[in-house]
Parts: sequence; structure tokens; C-alpha cells
Amino acid sequence: MSENKNGSAAPLPDSNEEASGSQKKPAKTRSNKLKYLLLIMIAALIAFAIYAYVSYAQQFKTVFYKGTVINGIDASFRTPEDVEKEIADKAEDYQISLQFREDAKETIPGDAIDYHYVSDGSVQKLMEDQHFLLWPKGQFGSQDETVSVATAFDEQKLADKLTALPEYQEDNMVAPKNARVRFKKKKFKILKERYGTTLDPEIVTAAVKDAVSASKTTLDVDSVTDAYQNPTVFSDDQLLADQCDELNDLACASITWQLPGGEETLNGNTLRKWLIKDDDGHYSKDEEVWEAKLEEYVEKMAEDVKTLGEDHHFQATDLGDMTVKSDTYGWRMDYETELAQTREELASGTITTREPNWLSTEMYTENWGFGPNYIECDLSRQHMWVYQNNELYMDSDIVSGTMVYSRYTPSGIYFLSWKERDHVLTGPRNEDGEPEYETPCDYWMPFNGNIGFHDAWWRGAFGGDIYYYSGSHGCINMPSEAAGQLFSVITTEMPIVIYYSQGCELEQ
Repeated sequence: MSENKNGSAAPLPDSNEEASGSQKKPAKTRSNKLKYLLLIMIAALIAFAIYAYVSYAQQFKTVFYKGTVINGIDASFRTPEDVEKEIADKAEDYQISLQFREDAKETIPGDAIDYHYVSDGSVQKLMEDQHFLLWPKGQFGSQDETVSVATAFDEQKLADKLTALPEYQEDNMVAPKNARVRFKKKKFKILKERYGTTLDPEIVTAAVKDAVSASKTTLDVDSVTDAYQNPTVFSDDQLLADQCDELNDLACASITWQLPGGEETLNGNTLRKWLIKDDDGHYSKDEEVWEAKLEEYVEKMAEDVKTLGEDHHFQATDLGDMTVKSDTYGWRMDYETELAQTREELASGTITTREPNWLSTEMYTENWGFGPNYIECDLSRQHMWVYQNNELYMDSDIVSGTMVYSRYTPSGIYFLSWKERDHVLTGPRNEDGEPEYETPCDYWMPFNGNIGFHDAWWRGAFGGDIYYYSGSHGCINMPSEAAGQLFSVITTEMPIVIYYSQGCELEQ
């Protein structure tokens, strides 16, 4: 125990307190050391991370970030040179497909026009613009980039390929058609416009060059301005609608005539031409003009079908085309009756198919009006032929009328009047009333008054030039056997064609 100032004894320090005070200072020192060590470790980790980040980033000075897509090509971790090589490879597979009208398609391959890739530095510029330290951007999705792909091709070769296409050939081009009014199926209707396929080669070629320059793989030619000629009048045109109503009111009749050479139809497509069309395009009827057109039409139709009294063609045996005139057999229209009926039908808008009104007709329409069964007599060759079902049934030499006005056999087209067995041929009567002659025959077949076919048993020869000096009184003499054959098949429905193939010269 020690004393204090006051002389009193001072208390001794507690041994525990002294021990405790001596330990506090070393504890702080250790704590500080730990903190310092932790800071050093963190700094080291940060430095390592930075080093690792920068070291990893160094590669993106020469390759693209992960997720980089250039013109559809995955460029992840690839150099510009590698990407450009793939672009060049794709260029080798280039082709352009052209869509023309009416579903026509053509394809031009790149190698046919020397199409190839030309590097313009665009891909390298992307690399230069890429900051290598920002590489984590690629970890958060793709980075789509588009660069202009420079290409080159031979323009002349492209032009040559286009010029050779069928769509470029004028003979293949279909001109456009405006919408129009036509008579179809018993009434006037508006026919839609047709766009056609007539194109402008210069405009289309320029458009295709632009498309290839832009590396486009398809081109719809119809989308190119002025590439095609187009109609100028369309089906929704109001004037067309007005014309359609007017024509259906004024000219909607349709008459089809069944003529010897086939059918003929008068309908709105012709009748509209008989109407008056004003400057605004509207139709009206002028009765005087209409009547004149109607008369002209029926008259021409009647004239075109007329064979009565005209040279009638037929195929002569062994000679070919011949003509014979007939005033008794042929077509002849009843003009006045036909005109009146047609006028009435047009006024009422009638739609009909019918026979014309005839004054005279032919029995057949085939084989020049003679049908399959007919008789042919060439008085110049003094021979006759009989055809059954267009096949030769029989033929024979004959003797016709003597070549003088009073006895010659007239040419023409005739039909059997009747036929008779055991007939007596009677000549003209003399002044005393007695016939010049009375001659019996076995077969009598008249066709032109008292002129007909009959057997001539009294003749010893037929054919040749007998008819010049010893012919008949106009009838056609035949050997008995031939006359019998003819008698067995001849009918009132068989045309009889009588002609002179070498002309008819009569003696005075």
C-alpha cells in the first residue's frame, strides 16, 4: 500500500483491471490488419476481373460480338473476311425470278449475267465501329445489322437474256382490250376489260437492272410503272351501262336462218350498226335508216343463196367441177314475205331459229344439192351414170336428140315425172290428125315434158356421134338392158343432171 498526498495510504490497482487494459490495444491492431487484408483481396479481385474482361474483350477487335447477324448471316465470333466470304458464296447462288402477267414466270441465274460480290468495306466498317469493350451486348440477344452488299454484273448479258424471253416477243404479246358492250346469249352485256400482255421492253429491262443491282431475288413486272399497256375503258364506266340499256331496248332480237350452206344469224352485234350513235356515244333508231339496212340485208341474203336460174356446180364423172343452169331446180327465197316477217320479228325483239320463206328449194343440201342418189348424163360424151349412195350403180352409152333446134335434148336439172312399162311413144300429129310415129317401148321414164329415158330396141349402136346425124326426137335412147336397170331404181326424188361438157352447138 502506498500513501497519497494526504498521507493516507493509496489503494493498489486491481490485478484484473490491469490485465484487461493490457489486452485491448492488440485486438484493435489485428482488426485493422484484417480490414486491410480484405481490401487488398478485393482490389486484387477487381484487378483480375478487369484484366480478364479486357483480355476476353481483345478478341472483339477482330471478330464480331456473339449474336451479331449481318444481312441474315450469323457473324458471331467471325472475322469480317469470313463473313464477306459467305456473302460472296451466296452471291454465286443468286438468281432473280420475274413474274409476268397471266402467271408467266421466268428465272435468270446469276452466272448467266456474271453476277458477283464486290467488297466495298461495309462489313469491315461494322467491325471498326464495334467497341471491343462493349462485348456483353451480345449476351442479351442478337444484334441485327444490315450492310449494303456491293455486287456487279454484265448489263449487256442481262439485256440479251431478257430480249430472248418469250414475253418480250411481239408475236406473243396480247394487246389490251377495253371493256365493251357485246350481244351474248340473247342480250347485250358488258364484257370486262382485258389487260393483255403487251409490255414496254425498255421500261422492263431498266426495272430488272435496278432489281439486280439491289440484289433483289424477285420482281413482279406488273408492279413496275408503265411496264404494260393497259385498257382505258373499264367495266364500271357509266356510258357502257347506258349503252347496254339502250341496245337491249332497241336491238336485242336474234334471228338464225337455216340456209343451204349453213346457218346465218342476225343479232345485236349487227343490229347495233343500224342505229345512230351521237357524239356522246348514245344510241337511237332512225326508222328510215333502219328500214334501208333491213332491206339491204334480206336482199343480199336472198341473192347469196339463190341457185335457181344460176350456174349450178356439180362434180362430173371423170371431169371434176362443172356447171349446169336450171330454171326448175334450185334455191330461191321469197324476198317480200321474208322481209315482212323479219321486220316484225326485229320490232318485237324475237329470238328464233327458222327456215327462210322459199319460193323454190333444192331437195338436198349435200353433194351440191343432188344428194347421194342421182343420174348424170353428159350429152357430149353420149354417156350416162347412175349413182346410189354416192357409189356408181350402172352406166351406159346413150343416143340423145339430134342437134337441131326442133329435136335436141335441153340441158338442165330435172326430176322423174312418172315411170311406165310397155308404153307407146307417139310423135306429133300430122294435118290429118295421125301421129308421125307410134313406137312401143318396154320402159318409159319422162322427166322434161315428153322427153324421157326409154329403151330403143330398134337401134343397133349407142354412143359416139350418132346423135349428130341420127339422134332421137329429144328423148334419151338406151339399150334395153340398161333401160331396165334404170327403171328398177329411178324415183321421183332422184335429180337428173343433163349437160354438154363440150358445149351445145345446134345446126340450123
